[in-house]
Amino acid sequence: MSLFLLVPEDQKGLTALLPVVGGDERLALGSWNEVLATLREVAGGEAALLRNWSLYEACQPDDERVMMIAEGVSEQLRPDGEAVLDLDARMITLAELQTVAHGLGLSVGFVAVLKKPGGDPPPLVERLDLELVEALRHLGMASTGQVAKYLGSKKTLTIRKRLQLLARFRRVIMTGERGGVRYSLPVEVEP
Repeated sequence: MSLFLLVPEDQKGLTALLPVVGGDERLALGSWNEVLATLREVAGGEAALLRNWSLYEACQPDDERVMMIAEGVSEQLRPDGEAVLDLDARMITLAELQTVAHGLGLSVGFVAVLKKPGGDPPPLVERLDLELVEALRHLGMASTGQVAKYLGSKKTLTIRKRLQLLARFRRVIMTGERGGVRYSLPVEVEP
């Protein structure tokens, strides 16, 4: 199995993440046609045209979220200048971590925690996340507006962004598109 990373040349900060995800060899540089021809060849040549593929997008860090993560990292910095973060529990992506570290003048080192596959996800630690899960538990499948109304909040954009984050980390299920997006809980989720 191969993991292909498409990194825009003008996003130099992303290249710092390449060693962590195993992107140690550049396969192509140039136009889309050159990149696609190289990908097709590496993925199995003409036979690859018959396979189904999925393409995933790693979202660029949101400024508001980066500020929130930076505050959390600053609070956890020990006197020796180190902070240990559970990326899964804090729902932090590698791109967000790299952006925050660069902004705080820190370097990133990784420690792997090996655990048995499956099992329950780490408990939610943020108050808003717990409130959102509880709202969905009460409402069932709901829109962002319905969740905001249930919580008595007018911060619909904040709630939408947080629900999208919870969906990205598979803590909630997001279905539909645009104005028809609805959120619900997976059957096995417990806060």
